[in-house]
Amino acid sequence: MAVATIIASDGDGGVYSGDDGNDLMFSGLGSETMDGGTGIDTIDHTVWDGAYTFNMPTGLNSFGGEIYLNFEIAKMGDGNDTVAGNNEDNTIFGGLGNDILEGGNGIDKLSGGIGNDTITS
Repeated sequence: MAVATIIASDGDGGVYSGDDGNDLMFSGLGSETMDGGTGIDTIDHTVWDGAYTFNMPTGLNSFGGEIYLNFEIAKMGDGNDTVAGNNEDNTIFGGLGNDILEGGNGIDKLSGGIGNDTITS
């Protein structure tokens, strides 16, 4: 039986890897690489309240030096976020702000939160 892992960035960069369970990872404010691994994994970006772009298929985002791979669930902060889902069944929470959420090719659940959001599947 796979065990879920909770990992929080220390904000000083680094490489963080989840296990084969359903992992929860919290991004920090420094350059970092986070890999959810197998399972249904969550990346929590709520520490950042500015505008943020996150491309789930590539792991790339608004800040060079940060990469987030193999996540199915994304929780965003209170900025005007743009998130592109991957081929998995994604759940994306936009938080406050005027978000643009695109689900990708899976069976997706998208929630923009409070704001003037654009949601496509």
